[in-house]
Amino acid sequence: MPLPSRWIPGQAGNDRKKLVFHVNDHAPPHAHAIGADWEIKVGLADGQHRKPWLMEVTGDPTHRQLRQVLRATDQQRETLITAWRKWHADPTT
Repeated sequence: MPLPSRWIPGQAGNDRKKLVFHVNDHAPPHAHAIGADWEIKVGLADGQHRKPWLMEVTGDPTHRQLRQVLRATDQQRETLITAWRKWHADPTT
């Protein structure tokens, strides 16, 4: 079964990033933005945050890439939370 994902458009063709979440992943709800040589884990909701927040950064994304990921996650937040609940079957998240 394919994992749900969304593309985050970049300014250049090689600057595209993919925003995904993993099935059977742990709480709190979060997504992973995957670039060519980095990964950013972004929290979606936990009762304490009103906006997506950085949970973990692996590799060396630029500040611009971090902003793009946070902005795209914020714009798609409700869709991502709905998908998280569907795929994780946890009505409390």
